[in-house]
Amino acid sequence: MPIARTATCIDPREWEDAAASGPPDGEDGCLHLWHVDLDHPDGEDPQAWTALDPAELARARRFRFPRDAARYRVAHLRLRELLGRVLDRPAASVAFVTGPAGRPALADTARALSFNLSHSGAHGLIGWSRAGEVGVDIECPRASSDLMDIARMHYDADEARQVALGGDAAFFACWTRKEAVLKACGLGLGADLRDVHVGADPAEVPEVVVRDGAGLPASWSLHAGAGPAGTVVAAAVIARDVARCCWRGTWSSHRP
Repeated sequence: MPIARTATCIDPREWEDAAASGPPDGEDGCLHLWHVDLDHPDGEDPQAWTALDPAELARARRFRFPRDAARYRVAHLRLRELLGRVLDRPAASVAFVTGPAGRPALADTARALSFNLSHSGAHGLIGWSRAGEVGVDIECPRASSDLMDIARMHYDADEARQVALGGDAAFFACWTRKEAVLKACGLGLGADLRDVHVGADPAEVPEVVVRDGAGLPASWSLHAGAGPAGTVVAAAVIARDVARCCWRGTWSSHRP
């Protein structure tokens, strides 16, 4: 059973001030994460949407509720801005392709950089690294009467027991970790969540244990814990020993 070589718990005090930490970079061997405020006014300002391509604008128009459309636009604007900074090119010129499972990637395959985007409510999370494929997840914990039923159905017995003891906090710790791992693999929640054990105790250092025969990668780095504004976050990289995780602050528009 492959086990994560590097794993860390996140202390919310580790999130840096975005202005103080400077522009993003693509340092080799490091995992970079940025929080995004999806309720930024750019979501309602057509002049801010010029970096989005026609497919992104069309997708935004398909949302039923204007707030969801605005948050989608902000998420994809920030993704383009951040990647543009890393790649040293205008945000509008960042080109994407879609993989077999719907996972987006840079069209420029010569720039060995993996990225991933997640959102929950008014919060987004963007992660990227040159070390290996990246998957991220952010969740706004919410009380629900069926979380234990979901845990029994989709978590392994050990994780379900931890959720029974730890409640909602344990459920979302486990959920974000699993989703980050599966997204790094280019899979989604259609995969069997029991193929990978990640633990559900928010206070313990997370681990990745892959079930024999699951066909998932053997080398992992997993970083998880508390994010800004009460969110729960996780980030996984298919690579050993990605020990340095740069937990950034909230990225607002840095357009000239």
